[in-house]
Amino acid sequence: MAIIGFNFKKISAERKTYEQGAINTTLKLNIKDIKPLKESPFKDKEVFSFDFEFAIKYLQNKKEIAELSFEGSVLYLTDKETAKTIKESWENKKIDENLNTAILNTIMTKCNVKALDLEESLNLPYHLRLPQLQKNSEKSK
Repeated sequence: MAIIGFNFKKISAERKTYEQGAINTTLKLNIKDIKPLKESPFKDKEVFSFDFEFAIKYLQNKKEIAELSFEGSVLYLTDKETAKTIKESWENKKIDENLNTAILNTIMTKCNVKALDLEESLNLPYHLRLPQLQKNSEKSK
C-alpha cells in the first residue's frame, strides 16, 4: 500500500587513510528483518518495519580506504490480507518483488543523499556520478 516512515538507527563514517589515485566503491544493501508493529494506529491495517543495513566501502588496490554504513527501518502500511502474505513470505526470507523494489528504492534514495553529504565532509570521491553541464561544441552552434 504505502511507505509511511523512514528512520535511521545508526550512521557511521570512517576515513582510514588518505591515499592518492583511483578509488573504487562497493555497495551492500540488505533487508535484515521484517516485523509487524505491535499496535497499528490505523484501523484494519498493519504496519511493518523493514530493518535494513546499507554500506559503501572505498577501496584502492583491495585496501579499504573508508567506509560509510547506515542502519535503519522503513515503515510500510498495508491491509490485513497483504500483511498475512508478507509474514508467510518472510518466514522463507522472501519478499514480493514489487514490494522489495519499493522498499529498496526508498532506502537507496535516503542513504545516498546522506552519503553524499558525508563524502563531502570526509573528502571522499562521490560514490554516484553527479550530473554535470557540458558546454556546447562549435558544431552545435
